[in-house]
Amino acid sequence: MAESERRWPAVLGVVLVGLWTVGVSFGGAAGEWLVEQASILFESRPSAWLAPVLAIGATLLAGLPALGLLPYVQRPWIRATLRFWALAAGCAAVLGLTRFVPYGHDIAARNTFALGSTVALAALLAVALILLRRSATMPHRGRLVPAALAAAVGGVALLPWVAFGALGSAWTTLLAVLAAAAVAALLAMLPGPPTHPLVLGVGYATVAATAAPSGLSILLMISLPALAFAVAAVGGRWAAAVALGLALVGPYAYVDASQLAVVLGLGEVSWYAILAAGISWLVAIAVGAVTFLVRRRNWLKPWIAAVAVTACLVALVGVGLSHQPGFHGNALFVTLEQTKISASIADPAARRREVYRQLTAYATASQRPLRAALTSRGLTFRPYYLINAIEVDADDPVTRLWLSGQPGVVSVTDAPLLRPIPGRPEGLHGNEKKPDGPQWNITAIHADQAWAAGARGQGVVVGVSDSGVDATHPVIAAGFRGGADSWYDPWFGTAVPRDLDGHGTHTTATAVGRGGVGVAPDAQWIGCADLARGVANPGYYLDCLQFMFAPFPHGGDAFHGNPNRGADVLTNSWGCSTLEGCRSDTLAAAAHALSIAGIYPVFAAGNTGPDCGSIVDPLANSPDVLTVGAVDRTGAVADFSSRGPVSGVAGKPDVVAPGVNVLSALPGNTYGTLSGTSMATPHVAGVVALMWSANPRLRGDIADTTTLLRTTAKSVRSATCAGPNSTGAGLVDAAAAVTAARIFPRM
Repeated sequence: MAESERRWPAVLGVVLVGLWTVGVSFGGAAGEWLVEQASILFESRPSAWLAPVLAIGATLLAGLPALGLLPYVQRPWIRATLRFWALAAGCAAVLGLTRFVPYGHDIAARNTFALGSTVALAALLAVALILLRRSATMPHRGRLVPAALAAAVGGVALLPWVAFGALGSAWTTLLAVLAAAAVAALLAMLPGPPTHPLVLGVGYATVAATAAPSGLSILLMISLPALAFAVAAVGGRWAAAVALGLALVGPYAYVDASQLAVVLGLGEVSWYAILAAGISWLVAIAVGAVTFLVRRRNWLKPWIAAVAVTACLVALVGVGLSHQPGFHGNALFVTLEQTKISASIADPAARRREVYRQLTAYATASQRPLRAALTSRGLTFRPYYLINAIEVDADDPVTRLWLSGQPGVVSVTDAPLLRPIPGRPEGLHGNEKKPDGPQWNITAIHADQAWAAGARGQGVVVGVSDSGVDATHPVIAAGFRGGADSWYDPWFGTAVPRDLDGHGTHTTATAVGRGGVGVAPDAQWIGCADLARGVANPGYYLDCLQFMFAPFPHGGDAFHGNPNRGADVLTNSWGCSTLEGCRSDTLAAAAHALSIAGIYPVFAAGNTGPDCGSIVDPLANSPDVLTVGAVDRTGAVADFSSRGPVSGVAGKPDVVAPGVNVLSALPGNTYGTLSGTSMATPHVAGVVALMWSANPRLRGDIADTTTLLRTTAKSVRSATCAGPNSTGAGLVDAAAAVTAARIFPRM
């Protein structure tokens, strides 16, 4: 048999082993990411062993064929290839030790700690390989000129990340650079075949599977292997380290792994990160081909390398300055000891003023030492009173540790911020016809019958904390209370209402809109934009809740608000998930204070059904709020609607309301249908407004209003989680609730 005929089975065997190595590594990385996404979606904590088993187990399994075949292979090039892959898998397994950082509430902190662990482990492995190296990864071909060419190669691969991503804080950027350097050194020091790019690519992909936190490792597996073509063409171990290090700075520094979440949507950070990874892959292939041609034809001269490096540097600086320049780090949410509120005052206005006085006075006094200490350290911060807390603009471990040791501090948690993206996700716009009368959802809860009885929400102010409100929409405009203290935008500081998303316009119109889409058409509304791009953090949610409690003029201060101008009823179609930095009790004190003050907080149950016990959002679980589930046109509980039971809290959700294909207003004078418990919640806020307009003596009486809502609700059957676990007291009935409110307290 000819030598070429004997070689092809060996080549095929190597290809199959390579495919197995990459496929199993990618499967482990993808499985780990899916587990993390499920934990975010369902607010659960997977077993501590699951992530390490998926990461370490997959990489060990990936390298098993290469290691197992080594003793039986005689061909030098095959032995070198298998040894390279087996070593890469072993290094990946060691890097997988970072997965022992447990799942917890502070996802950003966990990923940062995991990245720091990657720096340490990769550096140790690189040093070990240097000390134990038996053969060079690639032959040396000089130093300065190849290194310069490598810098240009790495810089070009870095460009897409600079264009589509954004840096975190100075601290996380430094950590990212160190991680890139350590992993690049590790890859460059791996003993193996000298120049074959496909062999190098398999090894790179295997290490990438565990060289970054979950999600980010998948991006590395996409972009990193393509660099093998350029690295093989450049040649030289240190030149390879330069090229790899610069390229790795891109995903490490310009993408926050915790923001690669499916719940954030397709137009978010994850989309631009995938785009950057794909372009980086294409660029790396193209640059590799050009570099190979330059080296093959011996065209590389010092001046060519200098020009390439200079051009790349200019491009990086130019793109960096024009696309999301600066640092965009997370913050820390510092919770201090809370005060006990006492306000047994019958008059709701006087009670609200007294609760506001107690909260602001206690927060001001108890926070004074910490505020002074923060100022002395040059840290910017924002104080809160509805919860005795301070948000600090820092995310480094030194500041976190220092804050944890300050007197009166109960906890220090993440306050994550989405990094900016090149484009703004397109807002919602509808294409439905203008309604010509009460819609099915309005008649389903008999709101039209309550109107006929004279209850239309007059004299009641509904507060909407959401993505914003398009106050120019015809069905909403007349209900806006107006004045300098009826709108607050803590994100962008706008002076007039606006809605870049559309979600808030829809919920506002369902609560107070006219023209047949709103439950309480004569109620007034005030608004606050606590959501930007669909998410927030504890600080932004508190910004809006405090504004609803005691509004202040544009540019004003929450500690100098006017509780006499606050909202009576709050509709809140948001949840504050783990991804946003909330724990189960993060905002509990806020809900309790609002309830004592006589401000009625209505919250969505969430959209994580249909399993039992799926009400997971912190305030939806609170006994101090009214929690709302969703039903469809037939009265059946929507599959997505979260169900009880809630541990320690009876009857969650409290009631249900229409939440499937609900027609309401959308920005730009349009109309559209949306589904979710977000759509159900404003129905109930509107019903409370009807009740309080029918009997002003009920205003501020949270307990009795809740009792009337529950006792007048219509029973609804559910196929799963029967009874109150799915439906609470049943479908809210506006007409019956208004009738009961009118005769209160004679019931």
